[in-house]
Amino acid sequence: DATRLAELGKEGVLLLMSDSCNTQLPGRTPTEHTLQQSFHDIIGRAEGRVFVAIFSSNMNRVQMIVNAAVAANRRVALDGRSMMSYAEIAVRQGILKIPKGTVTAMRDVVTLPDHQVLVVCTGGQGEPGAAMQRMATGEHKHIKLHAGDTVVVSSTPIPGNEVRYEEIGNELILKGVHLYRHPTYEVDGCGPLHVS
Repeated sequence: DATRLAELGKEGVLLLMSDSCNTQLPGRTPTEHTLQQSFHDIIGRAEGRVFVAIFSSNMNRVQMIVNAAVAANRRVALDGRSMMSYAEIAVRQGILKIPKGTVTAMRDVVTLPDHQVLVVCTGGQGEPGAAMQRMATGEHKHIKLHAGDTVVVSSTPIPGNEVRYEEIGNELILKGVHLYRHPTYEVDGCGPLHVS
């Protein structure tokens, strides 16, 4: 919207710092809050364990997933070094609010009934060594994915990651999990699972 940018300049704005992802696509990017209902829908109806792979720095999205987990009476485990670091800081700063008794350690996930498990982890881009990538390839220390699990990949591939993104999707499908990815989930008549 070049006209609006010019108006902002006339109002005294001296510098625009903007994310450039997906600027080549027409239209507007929806806000994060549009994802909450999708998380409630998927997590609320899942019968087995639920795993959600997201960018570790997106604490707003972690909060939405925690909200959906609490509503579905699930315990939450966080996996991935960067995920743990960001979450710890966010809780200390009051940005991430997790009800007492909701969080469980990854090592204890295997002791819980499947319908009570929700893992928020790194690796939605198929990054080597990330938690979801290790789960998908069967190399995770605590988790062995199996049919009946639900996996949500709440991201779209960053340019250059398309092959790894598709490879991790293939690995997950071969495990027999219920896989939900954006934009496939939205195409099926449901809400979005990712916004840029």
